[in-house]
Amino acid sequence: LSRSVWGTDTDDTKFTVSCWIKRGQLGKQYIIEGGPDSSNQAIFQITAANEIDWIMLTSSGLARLTTNRVFTQTDTWFKR
Repeated sequence: LSRSVWGTDTDDTKFTVSCWIKRGQLGKQYIIEGGPDSSNQAIFQITAANEIDWIMLTSSGLARLTTNRVFTQTDTWFKR
């Protein structure tokens, strides 16, 4: 899976991620992880504290967004 263009037609800093997640177990889980090297990565994960965590790592810095809602059910689908 790859994409060479990010963003919208008018702003390359905006994008949307949409997915359904059903957890089989609690704890840290990677949903999406990738990038060209260890200095430039995007990570979409569920933390050990069961929060959704989005990390953008570049050679010039780190941006991170973590929910304050916890996702602890393993019998339900979550749309995010």
